[in-house]
Amino acid sequence: MNCAVAKTLKAGADDHPAAKNLVIPLATEMATYERRLPDLLTTAPGKFVVIRSTEILGVANDCKGALKVGHAKCGVDKPFFVEQIEAQEITARRTQLLLTKLECLR
Repeated sequence: MNCAVAKTLKAGADDHPAAKNLVIPLATEMATYERRLPDLLTTAPGKFVVIRSTEILGVANDCKGALKVGHAKCGVDKPFFVEQIEAQEITARRTQLLLTKLECLR
């Protein structure tokens, strides 16, 4: 499941059919991102944050750099969360666009 879709389901669409018995991948990491977002927006807006569990592993200028940080600290076999640091309104709009596109593909 795409992280953006998981984030939307977690954010309150509990009545959505896909939300029943749903295990949300990287839910702890997404919650950490949301909790730390105000500080991240102040210190590193537009950059990419790497999170594992409740720990911020690093911040990179681009997604490729963030993946390098994640692989260096977690290895290639352990999951980690990468997200561009931006205001939630922008993220919410992108998530809605993604969900719309997914619906169109059905």
